[in-house]
Amino acid sequence: MPERVTIATAAANTNHETPCRERHVIISRSLEKAIYQLNHPYYISHKDRLRYVLSKCVSFPKNNNNNNIGKGNKNGKPHDVETRIAITLYHQWKRDAIVGKKIESNGINNSQQIASNKKAKTLDISTEDGCASTEKSPPFVVTITSDIGFIREVSSPQQLANLISPLLEEDFRNNPQWNMIPDVRPQVSGIVSMISSNRSQMMRLAGSLPCPECIQWCKGEKVRNIGVYGMQFKSKEAFVLYELQHNVE
Repeated sequence: MPERVTIATAAANTNHETPCRERHVIISRSLEKAIYQLNHPYYISHKDRLRYVLSKCVSFPKNNNNNNIGKGNKNGKPHDVETRIAITLYHQWKRDAIVGKKIESNGINNSQQIASNKKAKTLDISTEDGCASTEKSPPFVVTITSDIGFIREVSSPQQLANLISPLLEEDFRNNPQWNMIPDVRPQVSGIVSMISSNRSQMMRLAGSLPCPECIQWCKGEKVRNIGVYGMQFKSKEAFVLYELQHNVE
């Protein structure tokens, strides 16, 4: 009879999981592979620079203590790995395009180029309450070329994160020995969140399930028809009963 897995057992198995240092190397290489596929010219020209940036952009949240799972849900972030590489690279590529790109011989003089560069920046206008104005110019578009010559336009860190995430998922799916769940979540900020197999197991044993729309894990049972009439129904029968009681056509 197989041994019953509990939260304590899962936490005790943490030492047998892929160590953070090794996982850092694995994820950095997987991210490097993703950038190689997404922006091949950049990768070829700045391979060493990219590897340095990757070494600084992968982190492990310190406040998601496994021992706190199930104790009021005060266990920090649900994921145990995250990277800011999409934010860093987007702004780096944007800066390189504005500052470092040579002006081609197309009739644009220096003053016109400076004016064009200024339009690409966010308008930082102070208001009476001391806060910066939310008025922004159109997003700066960065052009990237894949390893097969496919050209894309990226206008935010979130868009770049959306491109990176499925490539990471594919890598995790093809390498189960890495102990990483192939469920990578890009955030609006551009941060990419990942979760290990062990962390996922402990969250589920504590009664939490991943939200299909965001990075959060929520207490409760898996439900159907989420959002219908602004309610959640745990079964088809409950949904039908609600319709009958409220004469829903």
